[in-house]
Amino acid sequence: MIKPGNVVYTHIIQFEKNPLHDHDYAEFFYVFEGRSTHLFNGRKTTISAGDACLIMPGVPHQFIGGDEKFLHRDIIFRNDYFKSVCDFLSPNLYDDLTKGRLNPAFSLNVEQAGTIENYISKLMINEDDPNKGLIINLLCSYIIGVLTEQSLDRSNKYPAWITRLISMLNAPENLALDISVITSNFTYSQEHICRSFKKHTGTTITEYFNERKMKYAKTLLETTSYSIEQIGDLLNFSNISYFYRTFKKYYGITPNKLRQKSQSY
Repeated sequence: MIKPGNVVYTHIIQFEKNPLHDHDYAEFFYVFEGRSTHLFNGRKTTISAGDACLIMPGVPHQFIGGDEKFLHRDIIFRNDYFKSVCDFLSPNLYDDLTKGRLNPAFSLNVEQAGTIENYISKLMINEDDPNKGLIINLLCSYIIGVLTEQSLDRSNKYPAWITRLISMLNAPENLALDISVITSNFTYSQEHICRSFKKHTGTTITEYFNERKMKYAKTLLETTSYSIEQIGDLLNFSNISYFYRTFKKYYGITPNKLRQKSQSY
């Protein structure tokens, strides 16, 4: 299907019967509308609008039945090109995709599908566009990025709300807040939040938050001219002695000694 010299080919297809088959290229498809049954690597799955799948070379698949509205887009990448994009993003990515370590079946929201269609429209409007190679690279990288992000999200060992809480605890702009202010963004009780956080992370929320604060304090001590009192205040330590004790607990030296050490280099 890919013309000699080209690295990508795409078209929109209504349901058509096809035998179980595989390819020597990487094939990505997503469903516009309707429903069908997709036989993929020995497993049948019902697919509908928004469902997407990346089929690596040598992996058998087939569409088995479909309603009259079933419509999907195919995007085919020449395998050597697709591998080169994977290798640029990560040296193990192509192998992870080939061996199924990343889930090849995922979903696109309206915005993501629109982004892909936008790249494709740019390719089709002017085939002699000098930026064509860049657009193809962006298209391929975007598809891989959405797949990878969703696959990693599904393998995350934490519930989604704890992942969000950890992200909030790591944000520098939140380090001056009380923990109770941050956790007020969640509908769970304080007791449930603390118990669940310890269960999933192995540490208390206070210990985790203090560690984030001390790492940020260390960075400020090494890279800014803020006084130790200013840094303590930025991190909501009203008692400077408590700031000193907490810092020494994590790094084994006082903030003063760390600053002196960093300035000696």
